[in-house]
Amino acid sequence: MRWSMTAAILLAMAGAVRAEESVSLKEKKYRADQMGYMKEPVDSTNEKCGTKVTLDIAFAGFTKAEPDHGTHSVYGNCEAPLDAMRMLCDDAVGKEAVQKNIKKIACSYGGPGKRSVTLKDGTLTWVVDWDGSNNSDFVKAYLENNM
Repeated sequence: MRWSMTAAILLAMAGAVRAEESVSLKEKKYRADQMGYMKEPVDSTNEKCGTKVTLDIAFAGFTKAEPDHGTHSVYGNCEAPLDAMRMLCDDAVGKEAVQKNIKKIACSYGGPGKRSVTLKDGTLTWVVDWDGSNNSDFVKAYLENNM
């Protein structure tokens, strides 16, 4: 049993390495830049809200939708949940709700008409539609009604 679990873990890790290796150097640099831009909003949200929220970005969908990254930034779209959290943390009731309910943000690209936000088991899942507007307010309204 122990060997089977170890083998499964190693196979999963090998798959992740292969997937990462298929990404070009240019794409790796873009992703690193975008994560660098996200550091300040994540840090300031955690400071204001008294949390240790982490951010996971599913870059593949963004890259597939816009391979040259010429018009839309991942950073500009994945920041909406952090903005919403900081707004909610302006008062004690909102801050307590954020601390209790949000541990991780998962951001991905959904495409036209696919904008959505869900909160389940501590993970706030934000699906981006580049045509969406007022995204921070959209996420905030969802959280106010679902926390």
